[in-house]
Amino acid sequence: MFNEQQWLPTSELKEKLSTPRNTRIVINHEGHSKVSLTRTHQTTLDPATQLSKEVIAHLEDSKPAGIHIRNLGYFFDFIPSRLGLSKALDDSVRCILTAYTALLRRDAVVLRQDREEYYQAVKSLRIACADEKEALSDETLCAAVLLSWYEVLADNLDESWFTHISGTSHIIKLRGPARHRSGFGLALLKAQEGLISGEAMATFQPCFLDDPAWCEILDDQNMVVGLPQTAPLTVSNKILAQLSTLLLEARKLHNLSQKGIREIIKQLWGLRRTIKTALDQVTEMAEKDEEEFAPIICCKDSIYLILLDTTILKVLGFSDSKDPQLPETVQELQDLSLPPQTFTDVELFKQAIDSQIYQNFNTFLSNLALASKVTPFIMRKMAFMCRIMCVERGKREENPHPIWARYKRAISGVNEPDWLSRIIASFKPILPPANKSSGYQ
Repeated sequence: MFNEQQWLPTSELKEKLSTPRNTRIVINHEGHSKVSLTRTHQTTLDPATQLSKEVIAHLEDSKPAGIHIRNLGYFFDFIPSRLGLSKALDDSVRCILTAYTALLRRDAVVLRQDREEYYQAVKSLRIACADEKEALSDETLCAAVLLSWYEVLADNLDESWFTHISGTSHIIKLRGPARHRSGFGLALLKAQEGLISGEAMATFQPCFLDDPAWCEILDDQNMVVGLPQTAPLTVSNKILAQLSTLLLEARKLHNLSQKGIREIIKQLWGLRRTIKTALDQVTEMAEKDEEEFAPIICCKDSIYLILLDTTILKVLGFSDSKDPQLPETVQELQDLSLPPQTFTDVELFKQAIDSQIYQNFNTFLSNLALASKVTPFIMRKMAFMCRIMCVERGKREENPHPIWARYKRAISGVNEPDWLSRIIASFKPILPPANKSSGYQ
């Protein structure tokens, strides 16, 4: 059996694709109909037409919002008009539809069938990534994104999922920001931006989304037509790229001057202030039941704050006995998030931050059950990423904060093999009995 992880572009091809004279970047300014079967690129083949109909049927279905296929990404609206252009995309769509429907029906026979389709989809993706003309196409990128979702739906708890996330990050980076300013490309970037930053944090690498050219796109308020206005989610994803960069800088304390360390503390605190404001806003939305995504956003923002606060404590612990100007720096951080007296003494400040860590952990716990119920697919994917982050922090830090052990225990249930199917079962009835002739019709 082939190695399912060997689908990424080869080093030689990556070099070719990243060289401007060998890479022809084409920005398609023609809008693609999101759910139309009209094909402008080539004559539609019957299998592609049938597959398009199946995608459209799912898009038009009235399933509960938390398990609707758009939870896998609003780029799904662009898929029907692209089917038939790329075998990698066609095979990935066929695979994901089978897995998605099998999960909703809890059909073990179809789940076995979709594994065969998965191997075929990975083979097709590997071939596409080896082709200089196809490697950076919208269709190839979408195929990679879909296969990362397959791992979530199929309860695959090995490292294949993370391999797909890393692969999509590399493809997006090689494509460059120009191909993600609008349409399908922007929708795919929006679907992956949080995971790209999460992968950078998990592997302790700088995040390319923090570069100015990418920040310009992430800051742009012109969303893809049809995407929901999830402002709090957009805020937290946008600053996540900055967070990954700062966390990496904070690991280089031995190479920084005292002034450099004080600057890192200020930057971490500024980012913390932004995330805390976003969390307060979305917590209010969650309490008023104004936004279905509010619980999962609360969970994410709570984790970001825990990452920041544990890092701030680490930096303070490294610097407090060496820098006589540190107390003055702490006083400059004063804001309404903590009582004024906590900024008057470094030790009081550290105690307050430690208390905030556990408070934010409780915020995470209080939203975990509802986020799992309302947005199970997104919750599952977040748990996958957080599990990897916990493992990596354990490997790279001699004395990680004890909150991470508690957090790992808290999400252990979400990472159980049958967790997603149990949650989905609570939405029954969703679909009629499976048609024996097809696992996903």
